[in-house]
Amino acid sequence: MCRSSNTQPAFRHLGWFPGRKVDITHWHAELAIDEGFDFHNEAKRFLREFGGITVEVGGPGVRTARTSFDLDPDLCSGQQRWFAELSERHGAWLFPLGEIQGGHATLAIDEHGGVHILFDRHVSFVGRRGDALGNLIDGDY
Repeated sequence: MCRSSNTQPAFRHLGWFPGRKVDITHWHAELAIDEGFDFHNEAKRFLREFGGITVEVGGPGVRTARTSFDLDPDLCSGQQRWFAELSERHGAWLFPLGEIQGGHATLAIDEHGGVHILFDRHVSFVGRRGDALGNLIDGDY
């Protein structure tokens, strides 16, 4: 899941466990069918394991502030055009995962499992798959 031994207990407290499988059909219906997002396999894999988790943290981290996040792709509803522009500009197939810091920026995953923070026209790599969540919590990205 996550590389950080500090994050696994926190995730277990929030309902994560090895082999967790969340039903993602509502996100597929809302974002892929209704809005035209390309729901690639890495997004499906990530959301099945981590979808619906909300983490509230704050304070100083390893390299940046510790970052709260809400893994609910529906929070990105209506942003398909922006995602398509950023995907084209950065050569990555970005799918929404949710938001950080109460909506101040967006989280996305690319087709290779890279998790990114999106803000305006900027795309910043956070880490791969579950390790990215540990990086957000630890402020190590």
